[in-house]
Amino acid sequence: MITSTANPRVRFLRSLHERRGRRESGCFLIEGTRLVSDALQAGATFEMILYDPTRMTASPIGATMLERLPSGVAFAADERVVAAACDTATPQGIVAAVKHPPQRPIEDGLVLIVDALQDPGNLGTIIRSAAAAGAGAVVTTEGSADVFGPKAMRAGMGAHFRIGLYPDQPWRAVEDLTRGRSLLVALPRGGCPCWAVDWTRPSGLIIGGEAAGATDYARKIAAGAVTIPMHGDVESLNAAMAASIIAFESFRQRTQAGQAYHHT
Repeated sequence: MITSTANPRVRFLRSLHERRGRRESGCFLIEGTRLVSDALQAGATFEMILYDPTRMTASPIGATMLERLPSGVAFAADERVVAAACDTATPQGIVAAVKHPPQRPIEDGLVLIVDALQDPGNLGTIIRSAAAAGAGAVVTTEGSADVFGPKAMRAGMGAHFRIGLYPDQPWRAVEDLTRGRSLLVALPRGGCPCWAVDWTRPSGLIIGGEAAGATDYARKIAAGAVTIPMHGDVESLNAAMAASIIAFESFRQRTQAGQAYHHT
């Protein structure tokens, strides 16, 4: 039983709160029974797990999960220690370090390119929507929020384990990854209505950051622009909502054309 917050395992987990720690270790942090269960189901590689046995055995879900934890990397700790390792204000009794997954191949379907998006919650929501809408992959450009940051992981609700992710890509790599696809940039106004685009063709959607929108280079290489028509003089939708609407319009068209599929 780990009882000290100064334990090296706790310090390691705390280092994953920061992007530098995640980059240097090749691991990211997940918290709570939901995310740990998703990681187990996906066959993720666990570097370390800390759990509060009192909290975990208090519920049937927690008790069952304890039986599924990989041996050799799971360590019991008291409530205070687990809380010290967590990023959230209300820990759920289990926290883990998971190795970055191998990159999955880009599947058929819309590829979402997230360009200089700073909000990790919006990024996680985009990943969740992309997985739910049968997208082929999510690519982020250099300067975007960290795909594997704690807030993005929580907002993703396990979707990180269900779709191909290509984080922190320079634009040259983005162009290579999306070769053969028509790239469209989402703009607040002036683009083709999203329902008028033929999303059954191989496509990529560029979603810009919250404040400045897509970068100049993204607009330069895009084959065209797409817009979500809105009623009245309403402020533009945030990046996550816009990406979700267009991703599901793509899913609707591809489903009707018999092209859509479900991630496994």
